Amino acid sequence: MKDTQKINDISTKLVVKYGDNKYDLTKFIRIHPGGENILKYKNNKNIDLEFDNSNHSEAAKNLLKEYKLETEVERDEGIENLVDWNKAMLPQISKLGDNYEKWVNSPVDRDLRLFKSDFLELITKSTWYMPLLFWIPIIIYIIKNELALQETNQVFFKVFTQLIIGIFLWTLFEYVLHQFCFHIDVRRFPDLKTFHFFIHGNHHKVPFDKYRLVFPPIPAAVIASLVFYILQFLHYPKLSFAGNLIGYLCYDMTHYYIHFASPTSNYFYNLKRHHNDHHFRHHDKAFGISNTFWDNIFSTKVLLSRLKYRIQWQK
Repeated sequence: MKDTQKINDISTKLVVKYGDNKYDLTKFIRIHPGGENILKYKNNKNIDLEFDNSNHSEAAKNLLKEYKLETEVERDEGIENLVDWNKAMLPQISKLGDNYEKWVNSPVDRDLRLFKSDFLELITKSTWYMPLLFWIPIIIYIIKNELALQETNQVFFKVFTQLIIGIFLWTLFEYVLHQFCFHIDVRRFPDLKTFHFFIHGNHHKVPFDKYRLVFPPIPAAVIASLVFYILQFLHYPKLSFAGNLIGYLCYDMTHYYIHFASPTSNYFYNLKRHHNDHHFRHHDKAFGISNTFWDNIFSTKVLLSRLKYRIQWQK
């Protein structure tokens, strides 16, 4: 693959030296998991010492290659040569074989197309606010209908209690879903590689794609409808299901926020660091997104390193 990037007007760029190569981090500084602190004063400087001493993971080293500057020479694609990034990715996953796990956990900063079909591609991408516009009216409808059926005696206490139960149960579902479905062991179930990439692997491959961070409403509605009817068969309270949906929206909005915001509160600051560790270092830990409660319970929480400074991410 030819890469003809040129270094024009270097004063407006963030170009660093690592080893024998130069890297244009102008775009990357905004999404750098380690924040902008350590990079913003490194224009045209060598970062060998800082990079090597920071104990970067293999995922980080692979990601750095995305920003390597080349001039009319063949770009070393490494493991990315196994797929064609100009084509739909889902049909290519099965041919990766035993290389899939290493490939999917080697993040890149590129545009990803999942399907050949424009329609399928459209309904499997979403802006951050679409789930809010879609689900909030449904949540209000469920609550309003259930309120009308309740007796006036202690109605608000009952509604509040069932909603809280639903929200709490969502946090457990979020954890279980992430660990046992989204991170299914593809070495044990090799035939599920394409399914895994569709539901979650694509997010690990392109973690900076803002259109693949929240769950698209149409596929989510299909799944939620099936779950709803199963739960109704089990006499699960509709108000608790509304609580589940509220918990889901909190999860989705938190996920987007910790990917692209620069949190000021300690809670979200540590949550972002926790999630970054999941993406770039410990794929088998840190499964909680909106909270770390269940990671603490099941001993999958990562121990965040103590830093000499507070990380600052670009907003």
